[in-house]
Amino acid sequence: MHPERGASMDNGRACDRHVRTQHHNSATSLTHNPANVHDRRHEKDPHLRRSSNGAPVNAASPKVTAAQAKPLTAQVAFAKLSAAMSTTRLSGTVTADNDPNHLLGRPNQYTSKITFDDTRISADDVSGTDKGDVERGGAIEVFGSPADAQARAKYIRSVTKSMPMLTEYDYVHGSALVRVSHYLTPKQAADYKTAASNLG
Repeated sequence: MHPERGASMDNGRACDRHVRTQHHNSATSLTHNPANVHDRRHEKDPHLRRSSNGAPVNAASPKVTAAQAKPLTAQVAFAKLSAAMSTTRLSGTVTADNDPNHLLGRPNQYTSKITFDDTRISADDVSGTDKGDVERGGAIEVFGSPADAQARAKYIRSVTKSMPMLTEYDYVHGSALVRVSHYLTPKQAADYKTAASNLG
């Protein structure tokens, strides 16, 4: 065999061995490199995100709670209150058109209101009253802020202070004012105070 041809063949074999060795080292590096493992996990899991320093971060957006998504209204407050009060019956929903006080939606006044009856009150005691009057059971008024609710309760107390027949129990919790008939005993009215503490 020609010496130069033999040398060329030897060089070719050596070159092939070098390529195979380089390929094996590269494959080994990819297999055992933790960074590459994380990269493959990232490709397989679209929810896995990594920060600038390589640490995984949670890509899920925070959930909005029901309390945050649904603001308190008189209707929502009554649903909570009536769940704890078996003697309470919804008697009406106040609107801007039927509000006898003409306060619904006005500046610093209630933004929603409902009225309710209480079955523990004798029909004879409220025979001269109208449907929706607080004497028949009570009302729930919800305001834009707790300060407005407190101001409304303070106003009602100042007006009824000199008129015992119009006296009522008033419980403020957050932006909700629960007004309760004076025909209920203090012990009976206390049930509303407890229920009102779960509003807001």
